[in-house]
Amino acid sequence: MFLHLQHLCSPAAGANVSGGGGSSSVLTRALHAARARKMYQRKQLAGIAVSNSKKTSGIKGKKVVQEKIYTRCTPAILSDLFSGFGDQQKELVKQMGFDGFLSMRLTKLNKQFGAWILCKLDPSSGNLFAGSRHEICLTCEDVSLLLGIPYGRKEILPAIKNEVKDVKAYMCEIFEKDSFDGLTIVTIQRILEKKFNRMMTVHEQIVFKTAFIIFVVTKFLAPQSVNNHISIRYMKALVDVENIHKYNWAEFVLHDIKDAAAALQHKIRHRKSIGYINGCIILPQVRLSYYSFELFAFYFLIYSQHLFTCYNLYCSAFLSGQSGFRGGHSRAGKHSKDWRVQ
Repeated sequence: MFLHLQHLCSPAAGANVSGGGGSSSVLTRALHAARARKMYQRKQLAGIAVSNSKKTSGIKGKKVVQEKIYTRCTPAILSDLFSGFGDQQKELVKQMGFDGFLSMRLTKLNKQFGAWILCKLDPSSGNLFAGSRHEICLTCEDVSLLLGIPYGRKEILPAIKNEVKDVKAYMCEIFEKDSFDGLTIVTIQRILEKKFNRMMTVHEQIVFKTAFIIFVVTKFLAPQSVNNHISIRYMKALVDVENIHKYNWAEFVLHDIKDAAAALQHKIRHRKSIGYINGCIILPQVRLSYYSFELFAFYFLIYSQHLFTCYNLYCSAFLSGQSGFRGGHSRAGKHSKDWRVQ
């Protein structure tokens, strides 16, 4: 990937590099662009902080107590856990179609930047910067490519009222629990941490696959504000765990992040406390980073040092080799909203 970027930055790639200290050089233009975008980012982040903070004084120069932003999206836990998987476990993950997680090396998460991007996501279309010149599409196919999760034809439907009891009973049977309340995320994590020096039985494979989906959904793909809450809204699909790769998990994640964006924007418009942000907040950030890489390959080398330092390993793992990925679209929709923080 970096060889490709070096080629784009070389004079042979069509760059008009002037001699001496000319201001028209590629490096100078890149620095100007990086500085401008960084200043814009700071202003937007400041807007989020001010709109959701309590001022200690109206006197000029007094500090503003900024509200903290929280999320249950914890990719570092997944990275550490998956790095210890054995060959059998890795093969089961690949069978389910979630092999993208095996390459994830993300250890940090910029929550303030994630909140800013969610303010720019249209909850209806799922597009970033909707209505602007640089509108960026975020579709189910994009989610599948970026996160490495299945984009199947089967829709993930929540269990209806008379099915909830049966689904919970099935989970209790799989994990050998007396009640569904006894099924905790700690129990799930211990199952995934178990080492095998022999061939896994069919039952052990089913238990592992079921535990894997519950863990990645709860900790990364669709976390909720309640700490380690295991939701039943997707578990109907886990009853059919052998065909888990045929379900549209990309759509499930995309719908969840749209709901998270709508909830966050509602809080900001009504000047309410942000508190916890639901959903996979890293997803829009990685989509934006790919857009930056795709259109501004050389600028990305400089600008990423300021904004995407936390995500460089993640992007390297997921974005290299993704040829043919769609970029942003410049559409000025009259009825689209630009979710800027007022």
